[in-house]
Amino acid sequence: MVDSVFTLELLALTKFAIQIHSDPDIKAFQSKKQYFFRYMSAKEWEPVMEKKISSLNLPMILKKKVIALMQPISVQIDQWALDHFSISKCIFEHLTEYVWKDNGTIDRLKTANNYIQCENNNLVLRFLMACVYWLEEEAKQLWGKMPETSRRRLDGTYICPLSSRWQHAVKDWITFLKSGAVDWRKHSFSHPLSWYCQDTIIIQGNLLQQLSPQDRLNVFKIMMKKNIPMQTKIFCLLKMSAEHFEEVIEKDPLHVFTGLCNWPLHRQFQEMADRIFSLLNEQEFLEFLLEVICFKMYFAWMDCNYVELLNELWNRSPDYFKQYIATSEFFDILKMALNHDYKKPFQDRCPLVEIVGFRAKKVLYMAVPNRYCVVCSKATVNKLPGKHCCIKNWYGGKHHSRGIPKQCGNVWCEKCKSY
Repeated sequence: MVDSVFTLELLALTKFAIQIHSDPDIKAFQSKKQYFFRYMSAKEWEPVMEKKISSLNLPMILKKKVIALMQPISVQIDQWALDHFSISKCIFEHLTEYVWKDNGTIDRLKTANNYIQCENNNLVLRFLMACVYWLEEEAKQLWGKMPETSRRRLDGTYICPLSSRWQHAVKDWITFLKSGAVDWRKHSFSHPLSWYCQDTIIIQGNLLQQLSPQDRLNVFKIMMKKNIPMQTKIFCLLKMSAEHFEEVIEKDPLHVFTGLCNWPLHRQFQEMADRIFSLLNEQEFLEFLLEVICFKMYFAWMDCNYVELLNELWNRSPDYFKQYIATSEFFDILKMALNHDYKKPFQDRCPLVEIVGFRAKKVLYMAVPNRYCVVCSKATVNKLPGKHCCIKNWYGGKHHSRGIPKQCGNVWCEKCKSY
């Protein structure tokens, strides 16, 4: 499997970060904001964290490292809540006592087991969790304790082909339990077992290890696709054997590298960085750079020096990679990122929506006031200075500020009727 060995210092700092994030005041702050840390600006949450961390008897440099770990720790909890929302119909973070691994990721199987064993939790939810985490004995016990009315209601739940995989799994478990069979391995489920593991919850339960090596490999290949949550990809990378990893990275190198460029896999990314230029083409390399800019630098992630990482990759990239990216409409954004000094939030400079539009293969007209107009950029790159509407300074009821001809270049602006 992909190894995430930590130094003793990092192990200790990770424990501090988990402890701080579990503090009631931090939970109350997040509850008041009503959205996840990953979507807050650093200006909002850093002062709160610094106040808590100030109570720790740590040198300032270590306090900063603890603060930097708050985002990846928070994302672990956020993703747990999001993944389980369809089961609980609520964000039940406050009901869950998380079990953490040394690398700062949630041990989902042990955490689910804790939830299932807690008799204060809803009996039906505990049963659903036992089913999706493929815990046979727990599912049998809870089914036996369940009132007949609850059994009938669950058994009568309509499942259609478009229902989620975990819903199919629960239905199949109920069929198995009603049959009186002893061993689920001898039960005929409605789908191949590997099919259920394509669910973001089920894959992190007890079923994955029951699959054959070939079935596990097939699941890993599927789960590294673009639309799968990043935390699920990270889980898969941590679970892969060395042989499986090589097969997956050969098949889908872009999504493997974007997965490795996340906590707790940064060291593995550095070790693999030399292979980026042999496995990715120019377009994929650009997509990777935009991924870092869009989802790391834009939200001020500090678990890694992403400016340094971008500069290292850019300097080492082949000339034809550089030439391709230099003709892209995103070259100006890359230059911003390469020269970013952290004194000013990158959010104020980077047109995130335009990058997302590029990744979604859609044109989204987005601008940064006085800095960037995607329409001008596209026209300039394509050497087509025909009529268009510059939107760089089209905000607040005013279209242009002084100096826009210089900023736009020799490109016609339909609003001003001039170049």
